[in-house]
Amino acid sequence: MMLLDEAFELQPGDIVAAVGAGGKTAILSRLAGELAAHGHCVLSTTTTHIWQPAGPCIVEADEAALIAAVTAAVRPGRVITVAAEREFVADPPGVAPRPKLVGVQPHLPGRLQKLDGVAHVLVEADGAHGRAIKAPAEHEPVIPPSATVVVAVVGIDAVGQPLGKVIAHRPERLSALLRIEPGTILTPQHITALFEHPQGGRKGVPPLARFVVFINKVENETHLATARAIAAPLCRRSGIDRVVIGAAHAPQPVIEVWPS
Repeated sequence: MMLLDEAFELQPGDIVAAVGAGGKTAILSRLAGELAAHGHCVLSTTTTHIWQPAGPCIVEADEAALIAAVTAAVRPGRVITVAAEREFVADPPGVAPRPKLVGVQPHLPGRLQKLDGVAHVLVEADGAHGRAIKAPAEHEPVIPPSATVVVAVVGIDAVGQPLGKVIAHRPERLSALLRIEPGTILTPQHITALFEHPQGGRKGVPPLARFVVFINKVENETHLATARAIAAPLCRRSGIDRVVIGAAHAPQPVIEVWPS
C-alpha cells in the first residue's frame, strides 16, 4: 500500500503547503500521522484559519515565544499544531462555539523547519469552507515562500455538479476564470483547466517548489475513470510534477500516481 508521503516523494526538511478545496485538512492530518509513525516530529500550522485539531497545540502571538515553546516541545514521533491566536466560533450559528486557530505569518514555516528535531512542516494555506472546488481570490492562497511542495486539492464530487455555492467556494471566481456560466455542469475538462491556469490551482506556487495535484474522494470505479480523465492531460503539462488519485479518509489513501 502506498502512503501519502511516498506518493508526494517527501524528503526530510520539506515544507508542504496544501491549497484548493475538497479535503486539505484531511490530507494534511493523514500525512502528519504517517510521518509521525515513521518517528518524525511534524509541525502542523496554517497561514489562514483552521478548526483546532486534537493533540498538542501551541498558540502564541509573539514569534520569539512561539519559537521557544515549539523548541521545548519537539519530540520524535510527535505532531504539534502551531498557531498565532485562538478564537471561539459558532459555526453554524446557534451551536456551541468551537476553537478556531488563526494562522502564522507566511515567513514563519521556514523558521520552524530549521529548528532541531523538526522533520517536516505542514501548512494549510487556503480556505474553502468545506466545498469540493474553488478558484482563489486576489488575496489567496497564502503559500509560504519557503514551501518546497505545494499540493493542490480538488474533490472528485465536484464533477457532474452545477457550478454554484453548494459545490464551489467563490463560484463567481471559478466562473470568471474558466469563462463558464453559473450553473454549468462541471466536467473533467473544467477541472483540468483549473489546474493548468496560472491564476487557478497553480497560483502563488514558489518557483522552486514541486507542484502536486491531489484528486480526492475517489471511492469507486466511476470516480476513478473520471479522475483518470483529469490526470492524463495534466501529466502532459510542464510545471505539474505529478497527479495523485486517492481518498484521504480511506484505509488506502493513494490509488494511483501519475508522474509528469
